[in-house]
Amino acid sequence: MHVDAVRRELSFRTAPDAFGLFSRADLHYLTQEGPMDPITQMQQKLADNPVSQFWMKAARTQLAHAATFAAELEKLQLKGFEQATQGIDEAARLAKEGLAATQELSAAWQKIASDAVAEVTKSADA
Repeated sequence: MHVDAVRRELSFRTAPDAFGLFSRADLHYLTQEGPMDPITQMQQKLADNPVSQFWMKAARTQLAHAATFAAELEKLQLKGFEQATQGIDEAARLAKEGLAATQELSAAWQKIASDAVAEVTKSADA
């Protein structure tokens, strides 16, 4: 399509903005030889709108905070799992030490009891 024909067509479709420039949709129409699809046109309008820019910035900020929160939560969960594992390992170590001490005490009491029985039998024989 000839540029003059496009300009004539655009003059009927939309008026230029205050600076005499064309909108993005018009520039796309001029350069791509056809109208912009509605979704891209809507995205361009939203990108140019200061209110939508404010809300998009707010949404991006919230998403960044949520991502930071998720990363910190993951760190805390890993730390909690490590502490739980250490606690279980420590409890197992203490249980093993307790069993070993019980076995030693039992052996000591058995020795004391057998020594006492031996003393009693020696004194009874004598």
